[in-house]
Amino acid sequence: MPYKLTYFDLPALAEPIRLLFILGDIEWKNITPTFDEWAKIKDTTKWGQLPILTNSENVEMTQSKSILRYLGKKVIYDGMPLYPDGEIINDFEAYKIDEMIDAFEDLRILIIPTYAIIDQAEKEAARLELVSKDGKMYELLKKLEKECGDNFIVCDFLTIADLWVYMLLNFFRCGFYDGIPNDYLSDFPKLTNVINNVKKIPLINKYVTEKASKNDYYKCLL
Repeated sequence: MPYKLTYFDLPALAEPIRLLFILGDIEWKNITPTFDEWAKIKDTTKWGQLPILTNSENVEMTQSKSILRYLGKKVIYDGMPLYPDGEIINDFEAYKIDEMIDAFEDLRILIIPTYAIIDQAEKEAARLELVSKDGKMYELLKKLEKECGDNFIVCDFLTIADLWVYMLLNFFRCGFYDGIPNDYLSDFPKLTNVINNVKKIPLINKYVTEKASKNDYYKCLL
């Protein structure tokens, strides 16, 4: 029985998990409920949250970053595990990967309050302010730019941190968040380079190209 991943048809929290399946050539089934379908089953799930990964023993696994680390230990790319196991990569580098993923998550926390803004123009203005110079997201992006590597977030090779950042920074500009301009990363060349290095991976490029042909939200990942 293959893995079953349940999440919306969006390049959001489950997308790095999907990319792990693709890079690891792992058999999986992609379940993409609509928001209405999810509302009907939400209260029957463990935390009332997606994504949910169902493994071969039919056990439901939750929390996107926990799933990412779990699968990252199983996937080898270019001879290296995408999440350290303590043998090939030392534990401190594993910590750095976790630290950077958590730091990037702080960006998402900053945008969450804008969901509560009812007026559309006000909502878009608030989001634009966040990513404009002196905005809270802009200031955090400056710190993240300083801490990340020239080609990848932590190591000199691909890790789950790069997949997470590829998803998160692209999702902000995919059109889901009205008000954030497509070029909001123009002042951050290292972050942009990381995204470009991930999207150049043939397996990822093939997958994203196919998705973008059917779902406009994926076009920003190309």
